[in-house]
Amino acid sequence: MMLYKAPVVRLNNEIQPSDYLVEECSNYCLIHRVVKPEEIDNYDDVELHVTMEGQYVIPRIAKCSSLENAEIAIRSYWAAVCTLKQR
Repeated sequence: MMLYKAPVVRLNNEIQPSDYLVEECSNYCLIHRVVKPEEIDNYDDVELHVTMEGQYVIPRIAKCSSLENAEIAIRSYWAAVCTLKQR
């Protein structure tokens, strides 16, 4: 799995972009959202999975046809968060 680290945004402390893991499968890619340690209590055990590296993730938030499309989706998630922070 490839980790996409969120950009550092300092406009507002309330909403921060998330990190994402991309899992390459044979014909598609799955995007998983990494859950920060301070967020874990907001979810129940059914919603979260633990990776081999010990990271908690919300699994399969999106399915993309290629790694390039997964990267585009992640960048759009980050752009949406930055737009919200500017309001």
